[in-house]
Order: sequence, then C-alpha cells, then structure tokens
Amino acid sequence: MVTVLVADLNTISDARELSYMIMPDASNVMIYGRGSDYFVVNRQHFMNMEVRKNIQKLASGLRIVNPSDDPAGFAVAEKMKAVLQQVKQQSVNEEDLRNYMKFVESTIKQDSTILMRMRQLVLRASGGILNRDDRELVQSEIDMMKDAIDHNARFATFNTKKVIPDLTAEELGVEKVNVVNNPGEAIETIDNAMNRIRKMRSRLGAQDNILKMRIQGKQYYYINLQAAESGIRDLDMASEIRQMMTNKTLLKVQYGIILYNK
Repeated sequence: MVTVLVADLNTISDARELSYMIMPDASNVMIYGRGSDYFVVNRQHFMNMEVRKNIQKLASGLRIVNPSDDPAGFAVAEKMKAVLQQVKQQSVNEEDLRNYMKFVESTIKQDSTILMRMRQLVLRASGGILNRDDRELVQSEIDMMKDAIDHNARFATFNTKKVIPDLTAEELGVEKVNVVNNPGEAIETIDNAMNRIRKMRSRLGAQDNILKMRIQGKQYYYINLQAAESGIRDLDMASEIRQMMTNKTLLKVQYGIILYNK
C-alpha cells in the first residue's frame, strides 16, 4: 500500500507546482515534493553506501572495519590488540631466552665431558703401574684438556655474545692438576669442578622449565584474549549476508520508484 498526500489544489496556481509526499508501506523510502527525484537519488546513494559497507565487511570478515562501525567496540578491540601484540612479543623474547640458555647448557656440557676425560686420565695415572715417563704422556693430554676448557670459554658465543667467558680451567680449579708428581690430589680437584658444573647445568634446567611454563601460560592467555577480541571485531557472516540482501531489496525498491515517477 502506498500513501499519497496531496496539497490543496485551490492554493496552487500551476499544477506543475503540485506538492505531494509518497510513503510506501513496509519501506524506508519517503518521497516529498516536486523534487522527489533529488530526494530519492540521495536515498539511493545512501543505500548504495550501505550495500558497499556490507560487501566490505563480508570481504574482510570483520564487523568493525572502520571506527564509525562501533566506536566503543573499536576502542576495546584496539586495546586488546595492543595487549595481544605485547603478549606475543614477550613469548618470542622468552623463547629466545630459552634458546640462549639451552646453548649455554650445551656449552657447559662440553666442559663436563672434558672433565670426565680428565678424571679418567688421572685415575689411569694413579694406578701405580705407569712410570714417570708414562705419567708425563698422560699429563700432556690433560694439559690439552685444560686448553680445550679455556678455548670453550673464549670462543663459545651466541649472537656474538660470549656465554661462559669466566669458566676457564683456572676458574674451575683444574689449572694446576698434575699427575706426574701428585696424581692423588688431582681426583678431588676434578671432582669439585665436576660438581660445580653439575650444579650449573641443574640450575639452567630448572630455569628452562620455568620459562617453558611461562611461555605456555602466555600462549593460553593469548588464545583466550584473541577469542575475546575476535568476538568484538569479527563478523557474523549469516547476519551480515541477511542485512546485505535486505539493503539490496530496499535499493531495488528505490530504483523502482524512480522509474515509476518518470
């Protein structure tokens, strides 16, 4: 049904100046006056904008494409986005730290292997079968083991950073190990160094476990926060498609009115 309101013809000197207003039922279209084409064209442009907005949202999959779509929701979603970026970067940083600590642990493990070999050589030298010349040969290999520990401390780097610069043979207390003259004391010295290495590796392992739990916690937090942010920002596809079809129908109605007036 279409309602048409017409002005009093007695007050109009020219029929071409007839004023009217058309209000079709079940439509948001209203045409007023002789300049109805101008008004309908404006409504048509508005509906075209609505349809384009529907298409833009469907293409992006977002309910909030521009801040004007939902100013309050946009502000909350942007704040969540900043927090998400922060949590993600923190997780990346802690994962990098885990990699660094694993490298440090593997480097210290090399020292542990060297000390194990040194202990084996000391035990061999203290067996009572070897003479002084034999012990000097064993000592030459032990000296090479000391140099290997110093080399490890000097050249083991992670992204150009030296990881164990102070963990030298002297600092571990094995610099003066000598099986030629006193092989008995060498065992205790090496055992003390190995015990220190074990404690360092144990602490690194505990720190690695703590970092792993922190990273997992941040990942759970990130997933939940992302779900909340998506609930605000993401689009209900079915609802938006239905709205687009409605807007297209209204647009066709307006085109029909323009044709009818012409």
